[in-house]
Amino acid sequence: MGCVNVKKQAKLRKKLTPSMTPVTGDSHKQNSDLPSSKPSDYEPLSFLGVGGFAEVIACKHLPTQSFRAQKKIPKSKIKSYHMHSLGILKEAYFLGSLNHPNILKFFEYFDDRDNFYLITEVCKGNSLYNLLVKSGKLSENKVQEIMFQVLQAVEYLHEKKIVHRDIKPENVLLTLSNGSCLKLSDFGSAEQMVKMNKLTGCFGSVFYLAPEVFKNEYDEKVDIWSCGVMIWVLITGKQPYDEIDFKSVKEKIEQKPLQPNQLELGGLSCDGMDLIKMMLEVDSRKRISAAEALKHKWFGDISKKHH
Repeated sequence: MGCVNVKKQAKLRKKLTPSMTPVTGDSHKQNSDLPSSKPSDYEPLSFLGVGGFAEVIACKHLPTQSFRAQKKIPKSKIKSYHMHSLGILKEAYFLGSLNHPNILKFFEYFDDRDNFYLITEVCKGNSLYNLLVKSGKLSENKVQEIMFQVLQAVEYLHEKKIVHRDIKPENVLLTLSNGSCLKLSDFGSAEQMVKMNKLTGCFGSVFYLAPEVFKNEYDEKVDIWSCGVMIWVLITGKQPYDEIDFKSVKEKIEQKPLQPNQLELGGLSCDGMDLIKMMLEVDSRKRISAAEALKHKWFGDISKKHH
């Protein structure tokens, strides 16, 4: 889903419309024992949402009579950076390789002449963004519960050398409307770290971008910055910068990036302030990792429940 009131960054890249093959389950390779799905195998039920270049509907998979979510992506809107070197959508490539309780479950991926179709589980609770809009802002206990799950997903990704690059409330889906169980979604901007190389390119919603992104050399710590911004947004119920257009927000991040302060986060505990400061450390080399964040005392009671 797109970021509200922010102009989308123009990305001038060569379009690709390669010949596609289905991807099923946890494998990047087509399983010859499984029949290839097609759009007619899915009966549309209800509209779930729309993003910058895709729409998502709830549907019934007729062969199995199961309920799933179908993300339809027009091929006309696909750029080269959306594609993996293996010739499939990066989002399908990454989701097909992941298996974690806090990451959206992937079923299959196929295409027709005009569109790509990515099939995942349905999350009935809508998105964290919708919960935030409905609530105005969230309690510290609720934010702790949410962020512990998000960081578990991020830790898992980083262990696999995968950087999400677009962590924000819109991309956190709730399996229950109260937000007690959630899934990280939308891997269209994800990329894999190769050996010790840094990543380049500007991806994601500008409000959540780390300062080093604009230096065009960064690593997985950009996800931690995004998580820190998300804590700020969930606690305050406000966007992190007063500016709304891409250029102005970019300049603000470069010159005076978001930093925690008691005035804006007055209701946050000392432990919470300590963690968010570590996550919004401008020097990415000193920024806390997902694994370290999960061990922080702010998550003390929640962490005990998960061990």
